[in-house]
Amino acid sequence: MDPVGRADAGETAATAIRWALTRRGVGSIGDTLANWAPAATIGAWWPGAVRYRELIDLMARSEGAAVLPDALGRWQVARLDVPAAPIASIGEGQILDIGVDDQDLAVPVWQVTVRGRRNHLVLDRGRIAGQLWDTDREVWLREEWRKAVAKAEWVKARWGDDARAVEVDTALTNQSDMEALATRLLTLLGPRSDGTPRRSLWVVVELTAARLGWQLGRTLHLSYPREGIADDMLLLGMQPASPSRHLMRLASSGDVMGTAAILDENLALTATLSGGNWALPLEHLLEPTVRETVARCVSGNPADAWFDVSWPGPGRKWDTLVIAGGSIARGRPSA
Repeated sequence: MDPVGRADAGETAATAIRWALTRRGVGSIGDTLANWAPAATIGAWWPGAVRYRELIDLMARSEGAAVLPDALGRWQVARLDVPAAPIASIGEGQILDIGVDDQDLAVPVWQVTVRGRRNHLVLDRGRIAGQLWDTDREVWLREEWRKAVAKAEWVKARWGDDARAVEVDTALTNQSDMEALATRLLTLLGPRSDGTPRRSLWVVVELTAARLGWQLGRTLHLSYPREGIADDMLLLGMQPASPSRHLMRLASSGDVMGTAAILDENLALTATLSGGNWALPLEHLLEPTVRETVARCVSGNPADAWFDVSWPGPGRKWDTLVIAGGSIARGRPSA
């Protein structure tokens, strides 16, 4: 497959992606991708066969975006950008579990290099006509990529050798577009305006029809006071029916976004739990499969986190009991 020179593939990342998806015939074009109209021109060439996913990813990277199917199989675009006005809020009482999705963001980026306008036939001076020596054309012919570099020296000074440098290969053809993308990515992958690193989180919430309708790339307000989180975050991923049929996992990026169980079949089918002060019923821990639905202690006080496990009658045997998702100050087995 070679999109170069095809009028129906267009000259932008959006038109090329829509052309590839239509040609492939998988799923349908969602609203965000159908209405996406970036201005930057692109160009790409492959010497042989290329996977559709490779083409789509290259074009999406050229706009600092991701193109993925939503819960209904419609292909949507999520552009990595500064969060806008939130379309919804997720509070602590709605969050069943939360964790870090991308730990690399804890160390900010100090330099972004965007590569584009690729030269697929790199030549040394011995293969270049003499009249082109010491000209811009010679420089072009001897280098594989044109580059645009954006730097934040203060980030490098603050984080030292831990500060990250990233390089992004694109299909962009204009230097100005490459420079604009490098600047935008440096802002998004570097520290926040207050100098603190950005966060990439995943959260588990109840699956609802309204949440299934959330579009990737939209902003959610995430509030989780016990972790000091009260941020507008960009929704970048969604996994319906995960980690269980009635739940969904959201991946988000800050300012980018994405359970404890007793896992013993006999226990889950026969035991009863009681005691403590819990936000969700303790029965949420009783699950014969790895559903990982949290029963979260309301106060976080260890005294409120005690609970009793009771088995009916004699003869029930087990050799291992694992409780995960928190810290246990002490154990007190009973007969």
